[in-house]
Amino acid sequence: MLRIASGAVWSILLFVGTSTASFDDLLAYHQVRFTFDSDPDWSEFLLVTNIFATQSMLQQKLGHFFGFFILGFILTLGSRSRNGLYLSVGFAVLTEILQMYFTRDGRLIDVFIDSAGIAAAFAATRILLDEEPNRTTDRI
Repeated sequence: MLRIASGAVWSILLFVGTSTASFDDLLAYHQVRFTFDSDPDWSEFLLVTNIFATQSMLQQKLGHFFGFFILGFILTLGSRSRNGLYLSVGFAVLTEILQMYFTRDGRLIDVFIDSAGIAAAFAATRILLDEEPNRTTDRI
Protein backbone atom coordinates (compact mmCIF):
# COMPACT_ATOMS: atom_id res chain seq x y z
CA MET A 1 0.00 0.00 0.00
CA LEU A 2 2.87 2.38 0.81
CA ARG A 3 4.39 1.71 -2.63
CA ILE A 4 1.12 2.68 -4.34
CA ALA A 5 0.66 5.80 -2.22
CA SER A 6 4.28 6.86 -2.83
CA GLY A 7 3.87 6.22 -6.55
CA ALA A 8 0.69 8.31 -6.63
CA VAL A 9 2.33 11.24 -4.84
CA TRP A 10 5.38 11.06 -7.12
CA SER A 11 3.09 10.87 -10.18
CA ILE A 12 1.35 14.07 -9.11
CA LEU A 13 4.72 15.80 -8.68
CA LEU A 14 5.80 14.56 -12.13
CA PHE A 15 2.58 15.81 -13.67
CA VAL A 16 3.01 19.26 -12.11
CA GLY A 17 6.64 19.41 -13.23
CA THR A 18 5.88 18.34 -16.78
CA SER A 19 2.71 20.39 -17.26
CA THR A 20 3.47 23.73 -15.63
CA ALA A 21 3.48 26.55 -18.20
CA SER A 22 7.16 27.37 -17.77
CA PHE A 23 9.78 24.88 -16.68
CA ASP A 24 12.30 27.72 -16.32
CA ASP A 25 9.94 29.63 -13.98
CA LEU A 26 9.43 26.46 -11.97
CA LEU A 27 13.17 26.07 -11.45
CA ALA A 28 14.05 29.74 -10.96
CA TYR A 29 11.03 31.09 -9.07
CA HIS A 30 9.23 27.90 -7.90
CA GLN A 31 6.23 29.17 -9.83
CA VAL A 32 3.61 26.64 -10.90
CA ARG A 33 1.16 27.94 -13.51
CA PHE A 34 -1.05 26.03 -15.90
CA THR A 35 -2.21 27.28 -19.29
CA PHE A 36 -4.67 25.12 -21.20
CA ASP A 37 -4.62 24.84 -25.01
CA SER A 38 -7.69 23.08 -26.40
CA ASP A 39 -6.11 22.74 -29.87
CA PRO A 40 -2.43 21.74 -29.55
CA ASP A 41 -0.05 21.51 -32.52
CA TRP A 42 0.38 17.73 -32.87
CA SER A 43 3.11 18.10 -35.51
CA GLU A 44 5.56 18.93 -32.71
CA PHE A 45 5.00 15.52 -31.10
CA LEU A 46 7.35 13.83 -33.57
CA LEU A 47 10.12 16.49 -33.52
CA VAL A 48 13.52 15.24 -32.40
CA THR A 49 15.77 18.12 -33.45
CA ASN A 50 17.42 20.39 -30.91
CA ILE A 51 16.36 18.37 -27.88
CA PHE A 52 19.68 19.23 -26.20
CA ALA A 53 20.04 22.72 -27.72
CA THR A 54 20.17 24.61 -24.42
CA GLN A 55 21.13 23.90 -20.84
CA SER A 56 17.46 24.21 -19.89
CA MET A 57 16.52 21.52 -22.45
CA LEU A 58 19.29 19.25 -21.16
CA GLN A 59 18.01 19.74 -17.60
CA GLN A 60 14.50 18.87 -18.75
CA LYS A 61 15.65 15.66 -20.44
CA LEU A 62 17.67 14.64 -17.38
CA GLY A 63 14.63 15.47 -15.28
CA HIS A 64 12.53 13.19 -17.47
CA PHE A 65 15.02 10.34 -17.09
CA PHE A 66 15.49 10.63 -13.33
CA GLY A 67 11.88 11.54 -12.58
CA PHE A 68 10.63 8.42 -14.30
CA PHE A 69 13.52 6.38 -12.87
CA ILE A 70 12.19 7.25 -9.42
CA LEU A 71 8.60 6.43 -10.42
CA GLY A 72 9.67 3.11 -11.92
CA PHE A 73 11.77 2.33 -8.85
CA ILE A 74 8.91 3.08 -6.47
CA LEU A 75 6.41 1.01 -8.43
CA THR A 76 8.64 -2.01 -9.07
CA LEU A 77 10.71 -2.33 -5.89
CA GLY A 78 9.65 -5.24 -3.75
CA SER A 79 7.51 -6.82 -6.45
CA ARG A 80 8.27 -9.57 -8.91
CA SER A 81 5.36 -8.37 -11.07
CA ARG A 82 5.90 -6.15 -14.09
CA ASN A 83 2.75 -4.13 -13.38
CA GLY A 84 4.77 -1.21 -11.99
CA LEU A 85 6.82 -1.18 -15.18
CA TYR A 86 3.69 -1.06 -17.34
CA LEU A 87 2.04 1.61 -15.18
CA SER A 88 5.16 3.78 -15.32
CA VAL A 89 5.45 3.57 -19.11
CA GLY A 90 1.73 4.23 -19.49
CA PHE A 91 2.06 7.31 -17.29
CA ALA A 92 5.04 8.49 -19.37
CA VAL A 93 2.93 8.30 -22.54
CA LEU A 94 0.01 10.03 -20.81
CA THR A 95 2.14 12.93 -19.52
CA GLU A 96 3.61 13.56 -22.96
CA ILE A 97 0.16 13.68 -24.52
CA LEU A 98 -1.19 15.92 -21.75
CA GLN A 99 1.76 18.30 -22.09
CA MET A 100 0.47 19.20 -25.53
CA TYR A 101 -2.71 20.53 -23.89
CA PHE A 102 -0.77 22.53 -21.30
CA THR A 103 1.26 24.58 -23.82
CA ARG A 104 4.34 22.42 -23.28
CA ASP A 105 6.23 20.41 -25.88
CA GLY A 106 5.03 16.84 -25.60
CA ARG A 107 7.45 14.75 -27.62
CA LEU A 108 7.68 11.10 -28.54
CA ILE A 109 11.45 11.25 -27.90
CA ASP A 110 10.63 12.16 -24.28
CA VAL A 111 8.58 8.97 -23.98
CA PHE A 112 11.76 7.08 -24.93
CA ILE A 113 13.83 9.08 -22.43
CA ASP A 114 11.21 8.46 -19.72
CA SER A 115 11.13 4.76 -20.64
CA ALA A 116 14.92 4.55 -20.43
CA GLY A 117 14.73 5.83 -16.85
CA ILE A 118 11.95 3.33 -16.09
CA ALA A 119 13.95 0.47 -17.65
CA ALA A 120 17.01 1.43 -15.60
CA ALA A 121 14.89 1.43 -12.44
CA PHE A 122 13.37 -1.92 -13.34
CA ALA A 123 16.85 -3.37 -13.89
CA ALA A 124 18.04 -1.91 -10.58
CA THR A 125 15.09 -3.42 -8.69
CA ARG A 126 15.71 -6.82 -10.32
CA ILE A 127 19.33 -6.68 -9.17
CA LEU A 128 18.24 -5.72 -5.64
CA LEU A 129 15.66 -8.52 -5.56
CA ASP A 130 18.23 -11.08 -6.72
CA GLU A 131 20.64 -10.10 -3.93
CA GLU A 132 18.24 -10.82 -1.07
CA PRO A 133 20.05 -12.44 1.89
CA ASN A 134 17.70 -15.45 2.10
CA ARG A 135 18.40 -16.52 -1.47
CA THR A 136 19.36 -20.20 -1.49
CA THR A 137 22.12 -20.78 -4.01
CA ASP A 138 25.38 -22.54 -3.43
CA ARG A 139 28.49 -20.67 -4.41
CA ILE A 140 31.66 -22.67 -4.33
